[in-house]
Amino acid sequence: MGMYGVLMSIETLPPSWADSIVDKGITAILLIIFVGYFLRRSRNDDNKVKEAYETSQKNMEEQNKAVREREDYLLAESAKREEIIRTEAERREKLIRAEAEKRESILMASQDRMLDTLDNIAASLNNVERSVAKQDQRLDAIEQEIRNGSIKGSGS
Repeated sequence: MGMYGVLMSIETLPPSWADSIVDKGITAILLIIFVGYFLRRSRNDDNKVKEAYETSQKNMEEQNKAVREREDYLLAESAKREEIIRTEAERREKLIRAEAEKRESILMASQDRMLDTLDNIAASLNNVERSVAKQDQRLDAIEQEIRNGSIKGSGS
């Protein structure tokens, strides 16, 4: 029966039925078109949301990667800085030790010179003491001789 047959059979129906069938058919067709349009639009919106979600995920991953790279860079720089500080501290410690050893050797040399000077002073004092002791002995001997009368004075 084709399309022509359907149209011919509608003409044989009462006019109120024909109008009702046509109105309901058009309403159904419009409803189907309307539902189809919204389903298609819903799928398109879902696809857009999915694409936006995937894009945001990629952006977040890229940002996380950039953050991790920055953290790694900062950690590496921090490690370099710590190594430089440690090396500088070791160098300073060596310089301080060398300076301390130098001062200690200067102090020891100075103390040795002072000890030599004190030894010389002590030897000189011993010589002076011996000389004084010899003079005391001579004076004692002279006094003894004077007491004994062996030496005549010029008159007292």
